[in-house]
Order: sequence, then C-alpha cells, then structure tokens
Amino acid sequence: MNCAFAAELALSLDKPGVAVSPTLYGAFFEDINRAGDGGLYAEMVQNRSFEDNSQLIAWTPLTNANAVATFELDRSTPLNSSNPTSLKIHVEKTGGGRAGVFNQGFKGLPATIKGPETSAAWQEKFAAAQRNPANGLAVESGTAYRFSVYARAESSAPALDVSLETQSGEVLARGRVTGIGKEWKKFELLLEPGKREVDARLVLSVDAPGTLWVDMVSLFPRDTWKNRGLRSDLAQMMADMKPGLLRFPGGSFSEGHILADAWRWKETLGDVAERRGSWNIWGYRSTNGLGFHEYLQLAEDLGAEPLYVAHVGMAEKDFVPADQLEPWIQDVLDAIEYANGPVTSRWGSLRAKQGHPAPFNLKYVEIGNENGMGYSWGGGTRADYLPRYKAFQERIKAAHPDIITIANIHTEPNAPADVVDEHYYEDSNWFFKAATLYDHYDRAKPKLYLGEYAVKKDAGHGNMLAAMAEAAFLTGLERNADAVLMSSYAPLFTNPQWEKWKPDAIVFDSTRCYGTPSYHVQRMFAGNRPDVTLPVSLPKSDKGDTMLFVSAGLRKDTGDLILKVINRGAAPENLNITIAGPIRKYPRGTCIELSAESPTDENSFAQPNKISPKISALPVLGAKYSRVLPPYSVTVLRWSK
Repeated sequence: MNCAFAAELALSLDKPGVAVSPTLYGAFFEDINRAGDGGLYAEMVQNRSFEDNSQLIAWTPLTNANAVATFELDRSTPLNSSNPTSLKIHVEKTGGGRAGVFNQGFKGLPATIKGPETSAAWQEKFAAAQRNPANGLAVESGTAYRFSVYARAESSAPALDVSLETQSGEVLARGRVTGIGKEWKKFELLLEPGKREVDARLVLSVDAPGTLWVDMVSLFPRDTWKNRGLRSDLAQMMADMKPGLLRFPGGSFSEGHILADAWRWKETLGDVAERRGSWNIWGYRSTNGLGFHEYLQLAEDLGAEPLYVAHVGMAEKDFVPADQLEPWIQDVLDAIEYANGPVTSRWGSLRAKQGHPAPFNLKYVEIGNENGMGYSWGGGTRADYLPRYKAFQERIKAAHPDIITIANIHTEPNAPADVVDEHYYEDSNWFFKAATLYDHYDRAKPKLYLGEYAVKKDAGHGNMLAAMAEAAFLTGLERNADAVLMSSYAPLFTNPQWEKWKPDAIVFDSTRCYGTPSYHVQRMFAGNRPDVTLPVSLPKSDKGDTMLFVSAGLRKDTGDLILKVINRGAAPENLNITIAGPIRKYPRGTCIELSAESPTDENSFAQPNKISPKISALPVLGAKYSRVLPPYSVTVLRWSK
C-alpha cells in the first residue's frame, strides 16, 4: 500500500489528562420513523385500539361475494375513557363462508405532522402500502405468539376465529375465542405458526351471523428482549452500543405539535389497555406502550443512566401561559418521585406496584427540548424559554438538590444550569472542523451535553463520510472531557417506509436490521471509552484540510492504552507513533478498523455489512510503533498489559 506521507504522532503516557465521564457516549431514543410502535416496541398489530384515525386504517374487511356484513368504528360503549373507539362487526349472513377483518402489521406511511390524515389522496397511498409486501406481519416457524383481544357481543354471540395466515389464505396457526358476553372481557390465545412467513396477516372472523365488538387486538412474540416486550434484535443493537446514558422520550415527540399532543408520563403507566395514546408529531399515532416505566427499565437493563426530557410547557406551536405552569412543574416533581421515591411515597408506591420497588436512581432531568434555541422546530425564543426554565429549575433543585438539571441554552446568571444541551445537524465539513470546537471552551461555564448531533446535509442514508466526520468530532469531545459530560447521536432508528428524518443509526423493517457506518462508530467509541485522556499530538497539515484526527486515553481498571485515529483522506497514511514517559510494554493488542472504498458508500438490506468493523491482533507495543491507516477509515487501537 503506497502512502502519501508519514504522519508523526507523539503520545505521552506520563502526563494523564482529564477524567472521561462514563456517560460521554450515550443513546437517545425518540419514537420517530416508527422507532417505537412498529419498531423497538414488539407489538405486531398496527392500530390495535382503533384510535389511529377517524377511518378504519390498517384493518381490511374479509368477506365473500354472498356475505352481508359491516365493519365500523363505534364509540357507543367504550372499553374505557382512554381508548373509547372499538370495532363493531355486524354479520347478517356469511354467505357460506366467513366474514371478518385482517391486519398486516406495520405497513403504511406517515401522515403530516398536524394530525391524522383524512384526505382521499393519503388514504389511497396508505391503502397502496397495505398491498405492498414490505413491512409485512412476519412470523417464524416454531415461535409462539401471544394474542389477546377485548370483546363483547349482543345476546347471541358467534365465536371469534383467530388465525395467522398467508396472503392467499393458507392457515399457519389458529385459535378460537368463545364465551363472548355482553360485558367487555379480555381473551388470550397462544398461536404457533407451522412455517415462516414474512408477509402474513392476522385474521379475526366469524362463521355465523351476529354482532360483536373488539378492541385492543394485540399480538406479541412470546419471547422478547429480557421479557420486557421489546423486539430482541433492535434492543440488542442498542445494548451493543454500551451507552452510558439513555435520553428519553424525545425530542420533538415529547413536546407535541400542540400541547394537546404532549407526552404526559402519567398517562403511560399501568395496563396498556388503559393508556391514552397520542398523535405523534412524526406522522402516526403512538400507543404509549413504551411508557415512563418502560424507559426507566430499559435504561437499567442497558446499564445506562436515565435522562428524562421533561415538558416545560412549550409545544411546537403553543405554550402554557407563564402563570399557569404549576401543574406542569408538579408533574416533573412527581416523575422524579416515581423514579426515585421510597415505596412509602405516593408515586414510589406506584412504581413498586409496577414491579420495581427499588428506586431507578434518576439523576438527570432536561428541562424542555430545543425550546429557546430559535429553531423552526422546538418552539419559542430565548425570551420565551428562560423564565420557564428558571421556574422549573428552582423548584426541582429545592425539592431534589442532587438532580442534575440540563438547559437547552446557555443561561443568564440568574438562571444557572448544571449542564447545557447543544444540538448540531450540519454537513461533514462542519463536523471535521468542530473537532476543535471545545478546545477553548470556557471551563467556568456549565458542562456540556451534545444531546443530538449527526452529519445530515451530505450523509445520504448514512454513509462513510458522515461516520468519519462524526468520529473526528468525537475525538474532540473525548479530548475535552472536562467540559463535555455526555453525548448522544440522533436519531437512533428508522424504518424506511415510515422515514421522516435521515440519516439514522439503525435501519430496520419487520424482519431485518443493520447498522449504518455511524452506528459502528458509536459502538467503537463507546466500547473503547478511556477513563482518563492522554496528551497526543500530530503536526498540523500544510496541505489544506486536516486529514488525520486523533484522541488517546487509559483505562484505570485494566491499564489499557486506547488510541483512536481517523483518516478522512483518499490515500493511506503511514502513522509513526512515539511514546514518551515510562515505557511499559503492552504484550497484546486489538485493532478495530472501519473503512470504505468510497466516502459515499453505505450499508443496505442487500449489503448490511458492506461497511463493518474488522478486528485483528496487534503486535507488542514498545516506545515506537508504525501502522498504515487505510483511506476513509476510523481505527481504534487498544493495547493491554
């Protein structure tokens, strides 16, 4: 491999720098691009409570030419006030066959941000997506699925047949619900398909005349990640990132387009059948099956610090008047009590009833999301946000002085902040230059959280150029770890059919998932986070743009030496490393290398591992070491004693 020139890197082992926070590399989860419902949340039925639209969507009537039957949304006798709509199935005659409806999972496409679509044009596009096999209801042979439904009927109630079928009607698994009475009752079945089918349908049907109502139709894999109701492959991809923190529940999702659609944590607790869903600003309805408790539990299962984004009374398009903030402030105080309070407290006792008597030890509360940043998204100006921020911050600190509060903007002296959250969605060149952004940050100012960042403007659907630029940026965060406490790439998940924002770290459909190069950078950096930085230097390039970016550090527990190097150039670089200080030989080491033939290369469902880390052994490390860095590469070198 011919190298353009040799780069001389000086590394000092005898001058340890600043401590690196365990939360430096985190994860941010927002229900965007179907990341939650239809994604991480393992429910397989779309519009399970029939609340998604004023029209019957995601459910298709199934009859024959001689049948006489109607299927309509009904609110006459609701299951509960949170989910008042049910499906009324009225069959006058079956025509010698069956009559019913079927659901095909999360086929579809997003609506506008303003609310559920009713236009004929959108309805037709949604119907066309229902006819497309992409994102079909996928079942595996020999895997059990838990079906449940609430049902009631008139005096003469036909039995309800429940089946998993191919699109042509071949039955894969079948069950039967009997004993349906006049009052709402929950029924459960276990269905086990005889073969694999990636475009199946769930059919509810009757073979006799009668009238019945169904609600909360649900289908879950019996086995989910840690038995938490999460899709195993997607949750494991999160776990493999080894995040030090988990920011939730959003993002713009948490604020809502209007206050009426704001995420209210108290409405996300308890029985999912009684949780009021809400319109998601990203173009679909969220069930809140992923609720406050589930997010806290997920953080604990990931070994991550939970970071709760609290609503500050500012939605995208309307605000709570400043003199009416008290219920919203109390709501945040109650959330902290739910997470941390003793079982003798009001909200702590409710947490215990949900199966978690021990506190979740919530430490971080972010007051709002992008409010006051002046963005078109986020709502409000600095003048709108600051008095609201101050009101929340003072009350939180008075009741819970140990809680670390996070502001969206740098604050005035009379409104202090422990941490400030900065968001950046820029082009790759900005991120390469931003590797030095915090080198001269005023350490007297609050600590920093890079809560949302990603190369966006020239990233395609997640290319190698974006990954390199983000990696270069992360070397700057690591070197300035005394100023930067936390970071989290965004967004995390996308289903291409529901995509409202790109790029994203993890791409999935109903059966598959893969990581973009940016995802692999997150894994490489978080999985090789040092506890303390080491001084490292490269001579400045006289050839224009900087081609090499570097950071170094040590693990205190093992003494491991970790070096991260990015080569953004089109030519290989020969890196000559000179180590100063008391030389200790490192007898073994590992190299993790991510590279591509072109900066515009991407992964895909067809080639999910086209750009993926390659692991190899390193020779003994002494006072000097040389290595050729491939073009367009991110490399982690780690030596152990």
